[in-house]
Amino acid sequence: MNAESRPHLRFSRPNRGFTLIELLVVVAIIAVLIAILLPAIGGIRRSARQAASQALVNDFSTAALRFSNDNADRMPGFFSEEQMGSQDNLTRGFTAAENAMLDLAGSNAVFGTGSSRPAGATPTAERAGPINDPSRQVWVDAALIGTGQGAYFTPSSENFQKMTMSPTGNGQQFGVGPSIPDVVDAFGNPLMVWSQDVGSRGSINPESNNPGPFQQFVAEHSSGNNNLAWFYLASNAGILTAQSMGTSGLNQSGSLASGLTSAIGEGLPLENRRITLASLLASPSYTLTRQGRTIQNAPFDEIYPARPRGRFIVQSAGANGLFFGTNERGWGANAVDNRIYFGSGFKGQNGQRFESED
Repeated sequence: MNAESRPHLRFSRPNRGFTLIELLVVVAIIAVLIAILLPAIGGIRRSARQAASQALVNDFSTAALRFSNDNADRMPGFFSEEQMGSQDNLTRGFTAAENAMLDLAGSNAVFGTGSSRPAGATPTAERAGPINDPSRQVWVDAALIGTGQGAYFTPSSENFQKMTMSPTGNGQQFGVGPSIPDVVDAFGNPLMVWSQDVGSRGSINPESNNPGPFQQFVAEHSSGNNNLAWFYLASNAGILTAQSMGTSGLNQSGSLASGLTSAIGEGLPLENRRITLASLLASPSYTLTRQGRTIQNAPFDEIYPARPRGRFIVQSAGANGLFFGTNERGWGANAVDNRIYFGSGFKGQNGQRFESED
């Protein structure tokens, strides 16, 4: 048989698709891969936002330092720390960060104080400030903040936004006049600033009980007798009384019974908030005890802070969206009676001094 007459051999093969089991196996493999990759991608994005927020905090702090160097050691802020701590500001909600930006973001937006509109003020300028008296409020055109000459700090549009923060559940807003833009971190929450009132006192007196050492460090407000302190909760009441803040929409002023909240928010007793904030703002390198006591023989709750970490402290709420959230590990490990004592960093409730692991 020659090649031309050789028959062609054909083999038939039935058409075959995937079986149901094979499809389910493929779907299961894809689901496992997604489950592995998504947390990793989420972790990368979270780390990137944390790094961006830390960079923003550093830039804000550096701008404040440069302003201070150029202005006879005065920290930025159109209103003084005592004015920011006024009792009025507990409901006005004008924050220390907004106050600082009036000095840091250029000269075009601020037109001076007074009940009447100053000469040269733009038609859209409005009064703002921490005090109810109109004659002591400042005229500001919020749209011009950050556009003027001589700015020490000009955040991007993503990091400088108007925040809506309501102190009550019915949507009532703070009475601050214009909505001043806030410096916003990469998680969509406003930064918090604590500026020390250096004119209130030179040092903390551990022997005093009226006010006590922690209240000398942090007071609710600056109005009235014996209320002057280094820091005031009223200067950040706009954040600490907010039931919904920033992109996270978390309640900073909830009670512990209602769930996660801020350890310095309005939902906790005032004394708890003062002690916790004083302990968190304090430098661990400087301590005070009453006369005749030392760290070795003083109870943990009678070891007092002597100095703050700095005169101008900038903080981000971070990924959890709460300022000093009660869901943080530090709270669970150190809180005593729902407050954090400065002395808890040095010794336990049993009186034993913590030893270095080194």
